[in-house]
Amino acid sequence: MRLLKYLSSILLVGLITYSCSPQKSNETTEEKQSNDITSKTSNPEDWKDEFDDGFHFIGIGENHEWTIKVIFDKNVTFNHPKKNITVSHPFPDEFHNGENMVIVKHISEDSTGYKLVIKKGECHLTDEKNMPFKHHVEVDVRREEGVETFMGCGLFINDIKLNDIWALVEMNGEKLKTENFPDGMPRLEFNISDSRVNGNGGCNEIMGPMDAEGDRITFGMLVATRKACPNMDFEQKFLTALTKKTLKYVIGDGLLTLVGDDGSKLTFKKVD
Repeated sequence: MRLLKYLSSILLVGLITYSCSPQKSNETTEEKQSNDITSKTSNPEDWKDEFDDGFHFIGIGENHEWTIKVIFDKNVTFNHPKKNITVSHPFPDEFHNGENMVIVKHISEDSTGYKLVIKKGECHLTDEKNMPFKHHVEVDVRREEGVETFMGCGLFINDIKLNDIWALVEMNGEKLKTENFPDGMPRLEFNISDSRVNGNGGCNEIMGPMDAEGDRITFGMLVATRKACPNMDFEQKFLTALTKKTLKYVIGDGLLTLVGDDGSKLTFKKVD
């Protein structure tokens, strides 16, 4: 009887020790990578780390099985862990950037390479419960085994610091004086997720669509309220500098700089 109690106590201690001790994970590196991808959505804020690493565009396959990451003018990397496919090349010799479509193509001397087509338009993944992506993605991967095509969705990722209120301090070399704007300095407030911008031109409230793609912002038709003010000429110049324009943006040291292909330059300061 004593022996039975002794053996029972040993078994009980053993079970407690086993249940409390840390268990080794059977998750493979492939599964971890897949889980990292699956946790990300079409929300630009999910891709902050990728932006910090310099990436401009991310494409995702159905069931989040693959990704393609692009640094324009540098390199393109396609990764499909389950199929053990990884393709990485310098930015291609063939690049077409149209109004609604981007085509990136690279074929090496050994006939391996890829073709990436990015087409603007609302795109849904079947397992995506959040807002839709803004682009359709088609990737042709060329290997020795042949060509395989992958379809998915994608987004241009941006600096989420853009999501803030910015007061204009300088336009085309002219520094603004606060005394000239009794109603407050001209300002912009960006909402990347909703693709909207609101603000003030120094007199009237302004609002309209915008699209941030990589390091560029495209403004749509901006509209303004119709209050009369002394500095209407400046407000009109401000609206003209933005409306239906695509501007490169840079954020640093609390400043947002917008630069146009025509040499125009607007500098904003972050509003605390």
